Amino acid sequence: MKMLVFFGALHLMNDLQKKSFILDDDGQHRIVRALLKLLEDTNYEVQDLVFKCLKQLIGQLNQQNIEMIYDQLPSNTWEDIEQLVEDFYLLFHLH
Repeated sequence: MKMLVFFGALHLMNDLQKKSFILDDDGQHRIVRALLKLLEDTNYEVQDLVFKCLKQLIGQLNQQNIEMIYDQLPSNTWEDIEQLVEDFYLLFHLH
């Protein structure tokens, strides 16, 4: 089951890198909720991949979904959490 979760997240990561990958508001919300749920996984590789997906996805999200990530993201999950916070800050001030 763990490998299935990992490969699902890896597939999402690959899709997010395609310029043709566009999400509507409902799709954004469902993916963000699923990724946040995956952060509960105890496997570091899954958590790391989820974090990378969130970083790729951030540019496509509406403000409501960005706020949901920010509110629910554990503050001690990764060493480079500060970069994600900076990305949030820039997005809020650019829109």
